[in-house]
Amino acid sequence: MINRTIKFRVWDSISKKYHDWEIIKFMGLADFNLEHYTIEQFIGLKDKNGVDIYEGDIIIYADDQPNIVTYEECCFGYRVGKQTFLRLNLFRNINKFVVIGNIHENK
Repeated sequence: MINRTIKFRVWDSISKKYHDWEIIKFMGLADFNLEHYTIEQFIGLKDKNGVDIYEGDIIIYADDQPNIVTYEECCFGYRVGKQTFLRLNLFRNINKFVVIGNIHENK
């Protein structure tokens, strides 16, 4: 059996900052207007600096162009062009990825 860490972060579009999921979970989602929040899941991988990679992060591979981590039916990955979807969990060289920002703070 695989032991996988499942965690989330929550972007608040009003305060323009991330909230810890544990705080949100403790308070209860019923207290929040979800229209102003974006919930992003940890994909189970870390970049070469040990930073958790989340949906919505902007990553680069080696010296490549920045790409946004997204989720599709099958898995987490990123798009190269309009057609090619690369699955992050298939990369043996995950230690070459670097999180350089996210879609909310680094447009």
